[in-house]
Amino acid sequence: MTIRLANDADVNQIPITLARAFLNDPWIAWTVDANERYRRLVELYTLYVVNFGRSIGGVWVSDDCAAVASWFPPGHDGPDGRFEERHGERLVELMGDRAGAAMAAGALQAKYRPQEPHWYLASMATHPDWQGRGLGSRVLEPALARCDRDGVPALTDTSTEINVRFYTKQGFDVVGEDSVGDGGPHVWFLRREPRG
Repeated sequence: MTIRLANDADVNQIPITLARAFLNDPWIAWTVDANERYRRLVELYTLYVVNFGRSIGGVWVSDDCAAVASWFPPGHDGPDGRFEERHGERLVELMGDRAGAAMAAGALQAKYRPQEPHWYLASMATHPDWQGRGLGSRVLEPALARCDRDGVPALTDTSTEINVRFYTKQGFDVVGEDSVGDGGPHVWFLRREPRG
């Protein structure tokens, strides 16, 4: 199985893999309207991962896009002002009645992001039909190798304990925990120091 940077041939499958994998995730349930959630997720992942993530060179996939990892390299904290200006109104529409909750949740994430250079894993998923075969670990390898080579940490967060266990097996340590206000999900913040 080859892991490679995403290309134009992957743009339709990437958001499907992510939407299928995250459909019942606590973070998504809190931040995206339940009405037609799958459709909303496909479009959100198209905007965030296919359009923005690929533009900064941070999206790796397996050959068939059964696994996807979307990273923000050092110097990129997330979508920039141009992206927000172009897509902001549509993003709010897609989040629907959860748009306010999504903004509050995003503020919590930002609170735990360090100022030092780092790679931030924004989304990583394996299509449900392919889970348990090691693809998740494989799709992380290129960016983690880059972290080791460049001497910078990798960070991510998750709202499920099963993902905490997965990430600790990849060398991440829990460095913080918090909960999104007003009854939102519990979130674990993880960091992996460069190896060398």
